[in-house]
Amino acid sequence: MTRFISIDYWRWVARGDLGRIPRVFGPTERFKRSFNPAYRNLAVNRATDIVVEGYPRSGNTFAAQALQLLSPEAKIAHRCHSFTQVSLAAKNNIPCVVLIRSPTDAIVSAWIHADGKLSFPFLAQHYASFYRSCWSLRDHFLVSDFDTTTRNFTKVVQGLNDRWQTEVPSPSRQHYPNGFRNEVFMAIDRFYKSSQNTDQVIEAHVSRPSEDRERQKTIRRIQADEEIPMRLQARCEAWYQTYRTHSL
Repeated sequence: MTRFISIDYWRWVARGDLGRIPRVFGPTERFKRSFNPAYRNLAVNRATDIVVEGYPRSGNTFAAQALQLLSPEAKIAHRCHSFTQVSLAAKNNIPCVVLIRSPTDAIVSAWIHADGKLSFPFLAQHYASFYRSCWSLRDHFLVSDFDTTTRNFTKVVQGLNDRWQTEVPSPSRQHYPNGFRNEVFMAIDRFYKSSQNTDQVIEAHVSRPSEDRERQKTIRRIQADEEIPMRLQARCEAWYQTYRTHSL
């Protein structure tokens, strides 16, 4: 059962219901993120160059850190997980990538990240709601699935450059001898430590592969399948497959 006193619950409500109202979304996001320098300016504003959005745990942090490595000066709006971010990108013709991941993997990972404080049906409702809301704007964004985002980011770069004539450099072995993916993972760890003001990384929370989280997922997938109504599971899967047909 979702715990209504949980900060996580109200954060998700703000992303979902309130997040569809631009006049509420902007001030709320700026206020909420003003307390942590690492999260400032993540909402779309006049200086935004690229928008990266998707349901939580769908490669959002990987994509944002990858773009920042390739274009350090770029202003990237990301990780608000809100339809309004996509809407503002469309309205202002800002290059935008919407990320997708299979609903089971994304929802279970989100549950673990929230330390089990949110119910599986609640998280599934938000999955379906986010992608249903964004679909009307599908002509204004690119779609990248989780595997493409995390394993073939060159395809995302090419898509942005071809669609909007951006000049994002393509990752190459010459510039990243240890592998671009590994460089992004290291950047993610640095971002996590900076944003949390800590020297320690909590494996259940950090946005990169984790053996500890993978062990948890095996059990939680079964739990999610039991707790999420079949009709809701089917709705989430239908949206996922719909977006996949439009992915890079």
